Amino acid sequence: MLVCSGSELSAAKDWSERLKTCKSLEDNEPQQAIDLAEASLSEVSRKTQTVVYGELLGCAAWASVGLNKTDVALGYASQLDTLARTIEDSDAKVDFLRRSGSVFHRLGNRVVAIDNYQRAMDLSEALNLKKPQIPILVNLGVLFSQMKEEELAISNYRRAIKLMAEQNDFSYHAPVLFNLALTLKGQQLYKESLPVFQQIENMMTAQWPNQRKAQVYGGLASVNMALKQFDQARMYNQKALEIFSGQTEKPTLYYLSLLTQAELRVQEKRIQQAVDIAEQVWQHFQRADSREQLMSINNPLYALSNVYEAADQPRQALAVRKLATEIDNEFQDSFNKEAMAQMQARLSDSQQRKQLAELKIQQTKNQIELISVQHNRQLILLLVAFAAMLVVIYLYWQRQTNKRLHAISIRDSLTHLGNRRAIDEWLTSHAMPEPPNQRLLWLIDLDLFKEVNDHYGHEAGD
Repeated sequence: MLVCSGSELSAAKDWSERLKTCKSLEDNEPQQAIDLAEASLSEVSRKTQTVVYGELLGCAAWASVGLNKTDVALGYASQLDTLARTIEDSDAKVDFLRRSGSVFHRLGNRVVAIDNYQRAMDLSEALNLKKPQIPILVNLGVLFSQMKEEELAISNYRRAIKLMAEQNDFSYHAPVLFNLALTLKGQQLYKESLPVFQQIENMMTAQWPNQRKAQVYGGLASVNMALKQFDQARMYNQKALEIFSGQTEKPTLYYLSLLTQAELRVQEKRIQQAVDIAEQVWQHFQRADSREQLMSINNPLYALSNVYEAADQPRQALAVRKLATEIDNEFQDSFNKEAMAQMQARLSDSQQRKQLAELKIQQTKNQIELISVQHNRQLILLLVAFAAMLVVIYLYWQRQTNKRLHAISIRDSLTHLGNRRAIDEWLTSHAMPEPPNQRLLWLIDLDLFKEVNDHYGHEAGD
């Protein structure tokens, strides 16, 4: 543990060494990192030593998150964000934007985090900085995965992997491959997910944490299960379960492996064993402390519902599916509220910056000359051309919109079959057949279906 006295700090003028020390402490000894960063900030000039100042802010912010000092971390991250906005475009600015975005991400401010990550990405591309793009793409991929924007996550992970190969920098290789495999699996792209999981398995060493090994084995088991390669699925699932065999308090990963075991028992026609295992999983996921975990992973309750359905227990299957739907809706509501609050905070900050800008404009207004007549004429021509372009775009958009609206208006939203309007249009464009001039209509009606919708909800009814 590092203890830094005032005299030692005064003597330590090699800022690169001090910054290196701060970053080495921020994860394992966060309080020491904060003490070092705060003492150093008092000695650094924000104007003349901007890069050092920003890196110290980033270290203090990251370490504060580790100690759950949310307000302190937010304060440092906001200072770093503001500093990034005021300096010229450079690799340091890219690093500050990504660093502050990472802190906002850990604090749950996902809207602000995306904004910072994306600005860092745009700037690094503009400056043709390749290596800094790798961690930014990884950060964006993780964030989009958490927000259940899987296609965006997959795109970012693949771009990161491509850049790693180009730059021969594989610092993030294993975690990126793992996140990509999980996301592909969540999208049911099992054939694409399997070789990625196999690649990760080949990279595993004895030093890997057991939890990560269990995640890899569990992923291989569920993917092989989905591809109906049951022998492989049994082998990997057994490996995952063996990792947790000596633990008294089983983690969620253990119950996910149990769920895969229940699915395997269904395939083996050992229905009662499948139900017994499913009951253990169901008991675990009904616990209050499991709810937050269910909101952060691909909801496994739908697979559990399928086990009960295969065991001819429709009421239990519907009960599990009902909880799965509630959790999905809760996640969406939570994210919508969070996004709205963060957008409002961002708007308030933007308005303050706008007011400051307006004051500066007012102060320098007398020094700005009016635009010449020639410039006005050119501006008018540009505006006319722009207006004409807008008209063309609007007409094209209106035409495409009308096509989409017409397609929607003649289709039932649930079954995608034609409705009465579609039938009328068809009859108008098709002549009646030759005698006997008859058509046939097939109607299907389910008795007492309203009770299903009322009891289990319209989604289950659909």
